[in-house]
Amino acid sequence: MTQELAKMLKDAGFPQKAGADVPHFPVLSELIEGCEKYFWSLRRTPDGKWLATGHIAAKDSQVPYYESTPYDEPDVAVAELYLSIKLREREVKKESHPKK
Repeated sequence: MTQELAKMLKDAGFPQKAGADVPHFPVLSELIEGCEKYFWSLRRTPDGKWLATGHIAAKDSQVPYYESTPYDEPDVAVAELYLSIKLREREVKKESHPKK
């Protein structure tokens, strides 16, 4: 995981270590737990890449799940899923509370 990805997770609301000045680099189990009920699976493709799947639908999509881009590291695949979940939650919140 890169510093940039750890910062993106922090900015999206991923829990951080108390008093730390730098973004927390979560381990795989923390990322899965952070996805909460939306996490479905983490699988390895035949070419050795990792895909994380979650029960979220993109806006205007008929597909009831999200699958990450294939990555070399499993934690990065789940981090992408976490970020997608948080993005969708913000979209739903905006839809339910439109500006007047």
